[in-house]
Amino acid sequence: MKRVSLQLKVKRERIDEYQEAHRKVWPDMLAALSRHGHRNYSIFMDENGYLFFYLEMPDDPDRAFAAMAKEEVSDRWRKFMTPLFESTQRIPLEEVFHLDAPARRPARHLRTGFLLKVRKDRIDEYSEHHRKVWPEMLAALRKHGWHNYSLFMRADGLMFGYVEVPDSFEASLAGMAGEEVNGRWQKFMAPYFENLGGARPDENMRQLQEVFHLD
Repeated sequence: MKRVSLQLKVKRERIDEYQEAHRKVWPDMLAALSRHGHRNYSIFMDENGYLFFYLEMPDDPDRAFAAMAKEEVSDRWRKFMTPLFESTQRIPLEEVFHLDAPARRPARHLRTGFLLKVRKDRIDEYSEHHRKVWPEMLAALRKHGWHNYSLFMRADGLMFGYVEVPDSFEASLAGMAGEEVNGRWQKFMAPYFENLGGARPDENMRQLQEVFHLD
């Protein structure tokens, strides 16, 4: 299974139409997505119409995308949605961190998407630190219910985070705020981010609205 993240941009004046279309996606489109391995698929949107996609796919996402593109319903949906976009070019985001879900995934969990901005000249350092996150930091995240947690990055350092939490994102943030190791990690990471305004990175996570989900 692969985790995939992409970005697109809806025209600001057509955001309401996009949201309405995704409240009632055609059943045959949903069936085709499931048939071609699109799982745990969410689309998040910011206030300006930028879309961030998170989905779990077979080990060869390119093949799954290509197979989906051949579906007649996919062609109809694409023609229906194209006028809503500024551009139909999908921007891929690279996963720089992942924390697995527990073996027994909570029966109830909430999905959250958020944005932060890493300084472009420090992307490599940031990525390297996230290949070896402190074990005690990972343990604290698990303790407070952070799971199936991934960070994806655009080439300019814009970072999209996806995480599942048991109760609320605010509760999981509050739990981490009380952990000594989190204070140290946030202080360590702060120089890598833009526009923190003197606050910690975890106090600047800009939450996104989920506008679509397919289990």
